[in-house]
Amino acid sequence: MSNQPSAKALPGNNDRSNYRSVHGTEKHKGFYCDDNGFANLIDIDFDGHLPQIDDGEEHLTSAGCLLRGSCQAFALKVEEILGYKAFIIRECDGKGHHVFCQATIDGKNAFIDARGVTTSFDEFMEVVAEFVQGPFEIRRVNENDIAEWQRNSDTNSHEEHLALAKEVINANIDCYELD
Repeated sequence: MSNQPSAKALPGNNDRSNYRSVHGTEKHKGFYCDDNGFANLIDIDFDGHLPQIDDGEEHLTSAGCLLRGSCQAFALKVEEILGYKAFIIRECDGKGHHVFCQATIDGKNAFIDARGVTTSFDEFMEVVAEFVQGPFEIRRVNENDIAEWQRNSDTNSHEEHLALAKEVINANIDCYELD
């Protein structure tokens, strides 16, 4: 494995920077365009991306965790870098959740997570449904949420996930900008 981080996804069969039609009147871009179960996102290699953490533990090597497991770090960095508002979709009983950003394109809600941008709530829910089943609420992320994520993370993991998210967003910015 390389000691240099590689934040850019391998090229897909489709241009990730342009919107494509999906579900009739909806549109998406980013890793949604690859039509391969987000393999190109998962395959982004980050071996050695945080050399300053030298604690003998295994650290992040794949951007796939930003979709399943560390979605909160991704959403917080999208809010910081691109200014879209971070939201949480949570089961009403509080067990499962997914964190994402939301903005507006042509009067429609756009949902942004590590996959890219989609205006299709059904498409957005395809991965979210792995974590959120049954009745749910959607609300803005607040300071209590952030404090809980920091408190519940392993020693360096919250900061490491935020650093990983920043690298993925910056290297693949065309997947996440609304245009």
